[in-house]
Amino acid sequence: MSKQPHIAVSAEQVSEKVIVCGEPDRVNRIAALLEQAELLADNREYRVMSGLYQGQRITVCSTGIGAPSAIIALEELAQCGARYMVRVGSAGALQANIGLGELIVAEAAVRDEGGSKAYVASEFPAVASHQLVAGMDTYLKQQRYPSHAGVVRSHDSFYTDGEDELCQYWNKYGVLGADMETSALFTVG
Repeated sequence: MSKQPHIAVSAEQVSEKVIVCGEPDRVNRIAALLEQAELLADNREYRVMSGLYQGQRITVCSTGIGAPSAIIALEELAQCGARYMVRVGSAGALQANIGLGELIVAEAAVRDEGGSKAYVASEFPAVASHQLVAGMDTYLKQQRYPSHAGVVRSHDSFYTDGEDELCQYWNKYGVLGADMETSALFTVG
């Protein structure tokens, strides 16, 4: 089978279970936890590695920054047979009770970015797989790792003139954090 044009891998190289992250170097840090880690491709913002975790084949792929590049990775990974994708990334906490380094498990996302709107109207909700969220929640509770589950906000820019007011607005409604990809991945996924 031919290679995908952006992530530069073919179907036989991609597992059903995929971890996506924004920064290409984060792929290296995640792959360090895998056995038999192997670099598959490094093209533009997309670095793809594969290996074994507890005997299961896992693919790790960077998506770059923002919804458009994340959607490209998601679409091409799905073309290669990926079926279960978890995003590991960073987010700006919008609630004071969320400490630095604590995890946010996104159950849903405010669609304040433009990429997903090319697929479906903004009224369509961006919701995570309940099965994956429940599995993560169970695991995190077993590990006693500090985490917060709820709604995040995905947007297209950090540097708008009204960014402080936007953060205060979404804080008031209980949104946990802000990023640039989650709502697009939920919607397109």
